[in-house]
Amino acid sequence: MNPTTAMFADTVLFYAFLFVVCYLVWGNKARAIQPNRPENLANNNEEHPEAPTLAPGLSDEELEGLIAPKTLGSNLVETILGRLAAATFHDPNRLYLPENAIKEVIVQTAIEQELAKIEKSPIEQTAKWDRERRYQLATWIHTKAPKVFAITIQCDFEPSLLLLAMAIFQKWGFTDEKLPIDDKPPNQHVFLPRIWNPLKIVNFRENQWKCLAPVFIQQKYGYDLKAQCIFPFTSDGAQPKDGAFSSVYRVTIHKDHHEYPEIQQVR
Repeated sequence: MNPTTAMFADTVLFYAFLFVVCYLVWGNKARAIQPNRPENLANNNEEHPEAPTLAPGLSDEELEGLIAPKTLGSNLVETILGRLAAATFHDPNRLYLPENAIKEVIVQTAIEQELAKIEKSPIEQTAKWDRERRYQLATWIHTKAPKVFAITIQCDFEPSLLLLAMAIFQKWGFTDEKLPIDDKPPNQHVFLPRIWNPLKIVNFRENQWKCLAPVFIQQKYGYDLKAQCIFPFTSDGAQPKDGAFSSVYRVTIHKDHHEYPEIQQVR
């Protein structure tokens, strides 16, 4: 064998030996990191945790037991919501409580029934608000603050806090004439923080506009209305006529909100 052939044979043997070594080394490593899997899946006795089961749903009787008993008297809030009218002049539509609806809904009897819900509270709270005291407060509400009361009961107060809130309004003379409350923080003597949390203040601010739709009266031609004001107008859907500086709409004014019986539509 010549030297060249011998050298070639030695090289081949070296690389063959190197290949065998690498195969053994890397093969052992690969087998070492493979998960321990059984050869026969039928004989796999590995334990698997069972999927968690959902808690069973409550029965009708259990659900009924969780619902608080119906409070005493009528639900004045539902009555108010049922009397709301839509002001379609706005986009989107806005809801408001017409003037006559306020007079028909916020009556002495209905106010007393709402205040009487305190009788479902603990005895010590009920004792503080006996029938005579509730009657006097209801009379003040009916004559001086029916809109304030309509707004307040939509803020979802417990009976005792509703009574306390209205009693504080009476103490400080917060009547319908004081509406609307402006965007500044309200007077903390009137809107006591331990009664009026921030969410209830927001609800009061928003709900007050439902009760403050303007009434257009004779011999009055100027109105200082806030931007949040709800106009008691119903649009007939006609396209407005645009001028150089304004647009003209044709609307119908709710009958409770003007003193011009001969007028049906205005522009």
